[in-house]
Amino acid sequence: MSQLGFFAVDRSIWDHPLLRRQRFNEHAAFLWLLSSASYAARQVMVGSLDVELERGQLAHSSRYLASVWQWPDATVRRFLKRLKDGAAIDMETDAGVTRITICNYDKYQRLSRRHGACDDAVSGARVTQQRRKREDKKTREDSSETTSLQNTREARASKRSDRLQVLAAFEGVLSADRAAAVVEHRALLGKSLTVHAALLLARSLSKAPDPNAAADEMIERGWLAWKPDWSRNSVELNWRSNRNSLVEGLDEIERMLSRDA
Repeated sequence: MSQLGFFAVDRSIWDHPLLRRQRFNEHAAFLWLLSSASYAARQVMVGSLDVELERGQLAHSSRYLASVWQWPDATVRRFLKRLKDGAAIDMETDAGVTRITICNYDKYQRLSRRHGACDDAVSGARVTQQRRKREDKKTREDSSETTSLQNTREARASKRSDRLQVLAAFEGVLSADRAAAVVEHRALLGKSLTVHAALLLARSLSKAPDPNAAADEMIERGWLAWKPDWSRNSVELNWRSNRNSLVEGLDEIERMLSRDA
């Protein structure tokens, strides 16, 4: 360490109410690693994993670090690699969780041990216990935030995948813009399409002379689906057919009466 001396900073500095959260620079990122490292050996939960930490260690996914530092995930990995290559940290990754060891942690934190031999043992144990509780709580909160972020991303990815499959069900039947309009129409009605429902609707629309026009009619009339016999054109054709049948029947009756006369 340098001869310029050092100063103690409370870990809560990262949540100071007067300081706006901004993108970290490299100094802030390294200081965050120092402040997040465990003061003493302990066991923490990271996601669904039990992780054993020694003094000077922390465990997070690179994605969580990226969210805190407001960096791209690739930038986080390059930065950690550079710190490791420069012997500032050591790290090992298992099941997506990276355990980081701060090299020379005791030198960075020598203030906390300057009077270790002279401190009252009971008081020191109490302070250590309180600090561990704070660190455990922060780790649990960080872990919960990481899990929540991962779940949110997975849910979004699943939703995008479902939408693509629904749109694919209309392929070859509707144009891309009509398919998107039908999907949005159903969502606005509060009846979002499943993949199976989309396949059934596509099959029904394919029976129309012009499936795109049938889709437009379905949207205009606020229908959840479309059937050939619901169509305006089909109703008109049925009416004409019934009228022609009626006329033909009347003509036949008239001819029969004429023969009898």
